[in-house]
Amino acid sequence: SAVDGNGATWPNFKHRSAKYKIEADDQNKGWNYLRVIHTVSSVNYASNYIEWVNDPEGSAVALAVSNPRIEDIVLGGSVFVSGLEYNTSFTANYKALIDNIYRNVYPDGTPVSFSVTSVTNPSVQSVPALEDGENYTKSMPVTGAVASSGVINPSTSIAVGLNVTHPLKANLTNSGSASQTGFLFYDGTPPTSTNLSETFIEESRRIASGSYNTQASVTNGAATWNSQNHMTASGATGHEDGLLQLATAEYNGRLYSPVNSVVPNSGDISALANAASGQPDYSGITGTRTYFRKIQNTSGVPINDLKITTTKGSTSFTNSSLGTNNVHLYIKAPDASGWMDIS
Repeated sequence: SAVDGNGATWPNFKHRSAKYKIEADDQNKGWNYLRVIHTVSSVNYASNYIEWVNDPEGSAVALAVSNPRIEDIVLGGSVFVSGLEYNTSFTANYKALIDNIYRNVYPDGTPVSFSVTSVTNPSVQSVPALEDGENYTKSMPVTGAVASSGVINPSTSIAVGLNVTHPLKANLTNSGSASQTGFLFYDGTPPTSTNLSETFIEESRRIASGSYNTQASVTNGAATWNSQNHMTASGATGHEDGLLQLATAEYNGRLYSPVNSVVPNSGDISALANAASGQPDYSGITGTRTYFRKIQNTSGVPINDLKITTTKGSTSFTNSSLGTNNVHLYIKAPDASGWMDIS
């Protein structure tokens, strides 16, 4: 019987209480619900729903990332310097599987994000609902589109990993990281070469190997240097013995022997994993290498003096025999002098 606030019983008002038990083996893995329905004279009296999540494995079966990789790399832009083809951009896809994310409950919202290095950050992602025929054993495929970002040198490792949050399992932070290296990117903000300043980034004032005995030969020779030509013995005339300009931010615009140890792969540019195809292999070249560049008096009046200022490292200018740590530096005034050793 019911009882009022004064403790008196009200026998005309009856209520019942009961307990309902669902055995563990009768429960679903994941979402469960219960509602008690009391039928009296064909009339159903329904209680509220009670809902719960049953995850018998819990954190013992952890989130994991499998088969991570960066693929579908598409290089963009093209700049040639010293026979090397540099790119200015790329796009790619990061792909992976998130294991156990559906076991036995999965998150809503956008619980999947990315950690990146030297690439753009893909958009956060939601977890697709399971479809007919799928269950908690499914792994979630992830694809994140990325593009180049910031300074990328041949030694730069671009990388992408996953961050995943889950209501019952331990979250993931930068898990399943995948990386790629071996790109050849042109310095996007190079210092400009001028008539009186050479940055060794672009080759607009470089001329092919030659004698240049007249002013006209210099003017005409300026058009003979083609930055697309490989500087090998089988290369185009005037390019066979060229010194190498490296036009990436990592090398800050310097002039090198093509087999210098600091050059990527000691000159075998063709071995770079993610450079454009058709790159030269300079690693086996031998002999003296040269660099020719024109300087012009554009002032409109005669100039009597010329001063050359250089920056160098582990190298000396000398008129003795050539070695691995010295160079000859000459200057010539066509129609007026031969090659003069400035040392």
